[in-house]
Amino acid sequence: MRVVNHAWFFDVDGVITDLQMKKTDPKIFAELIKRLEKGEPVVLITGRSLDWTTKNVLKFLISLVPDEKLLDRLIVSAEFGGVLLKFQNGEKDIFIDRKLVAPKNVLEKFKEIVENDFYDSMVFEDDKLVIATAEKRDNYPLKAFREAQTGLVDKLRQLMDVEKVHGFEVHADSIGTNIRHKNANKSTATKKILKWLAQKNISVSNFVVIGDSLFDLEIGLKLQAENLDFKFVFVGDRKMIKEQNLPFPLTFTRNLYEKGTLEYLTSHQTSKT
Repeated sequence: MRVVNHAWFFDVDGVITDLQMKKTDPKIFAELIKRLEKGEPVVLITGRSLDWTTKNVLKFLISLVPDEKLLDRLIVSAEFGGVLLKFQNGEKDIFIDRKLVAPKNVLEKFKEIVENDFYDSMVFEDDKLVIATAEKRDNYPLKAFREAQTGLVDKLRQLMDVEKVHGFEVHADSIGTNIRHKNANKSTATKKILKWLAQKNISVSNFVVIGDSLFDLEIGLKLQAENLDFKFVFVGDRKMIKEQNLPFPLTFTRNLYEKGTLEYLTSHQTSKT
């Protein structure tokens, strides 16, 4: 069993990437690589597709890693744990959890609803392998999107009732609306990451989670349920958690979102494991 000081869990949108530009500050990549070089696992947990995450994050990170074998310490959980990307000697190994795949007929009707009734405000994401998502169009006003999203959620719930779909749910977040399996969430994703660590015979002394939304808190709740030591760094808008009665403390940064991530990483260097 190899003991490491830390394992680092990150959301992607607003934590690794800029919410508007969808790009990552190269300084964040440099900090992630420092941790990989120290032998510490780096985990990305997102609702995004693996294709999107690869194009917008991974291809840049991989190009900067000095030794591909360092990637063996990296794992990506996409689509809320429905798709996992691991590395073995620098080679990709992709796992798709078929138990979480949404029914094809429901996905087709979801896409039809978006393209017929919400084309101006949303785009259906064709690159998802497990869940179905309609994302806010770039530059579409957020307030107008919220109103449109409410209408879409109602239509999707009606669709689920008509199709008698069981075990799945309509899930809305800040930029998208999903139909996903009830076990497709960041708690399930965290469970799978812990299994991966066990398979690699890695024992983690302390976990660090950096997130910016209420859904990221599921990671902390799962770690707490497993009686693991962790610190949760919240880099999002504090207003959204103001009335949350959490069973664990939060650490805040002066800067918000990806700038808060960089602030925390640069001010908390770890020794080589």
